[in-house]
Amino acid sequence: MKIIYAKKSSGIDEQGSFQNPEYYLKPESNAQTVVIYGDYLQIKTDYEKLDIAVEERELPKAKPLTVDVKVSITPELQTIIDQAKAECEKVVAENDDLKQQLGKEREVIKALDLENSQLKDQVLTAEKTLLAADAEIKVLKAAAKKPTAAEAKTAKATEEAIQAESLKE
Repeated sequence: MKIIYAKKSSGIDEQGSFQNPEYYLKPESNAQTVVIYGDYLQIKTDYEKLDIAVEERELPKAKPLTVDVKVSITPELQTIIDQAKAECEKVVAENDDLKQQLGKEREVIKALDLENSQLKDQVLTAEKTLLAADAEIKVLKAAAKKPTAAEAKTAKATEEAIQAESLKE
């Protein structure tokens, strides 16, 4: 009996008892010849010990399979395809519009940021001017409260004259 060890029998044009080498446990004693597709050294060694002829072969190359499929599109399917294309074009157009709108909004934000920075600078300048004015007002108030030496002499002289006048009476 001829035993053929191969993982798959498809593509092998031989007659014999096919065995999967993955499930090999021990040699079959009633085998007359053994053909091994692939590299299975243990199987080869076991059969050679029993003086049974062993041939090792390469797996046959798979032939490319060519399929010619002719498919026609039904009117219903074509309608759905056309609707999907139209919807896709609409979404792409909306996307372009949104991109343009986003670009305009970004320009507005840049302009507002610039204006905001300018206003902050103006506020800082106004605050500095206000602090300087407050300091000047304090100086002026202090100067207004403190009479000058000439004013003090005049006030003293006026007071003495009033006292002298009241003593005369």
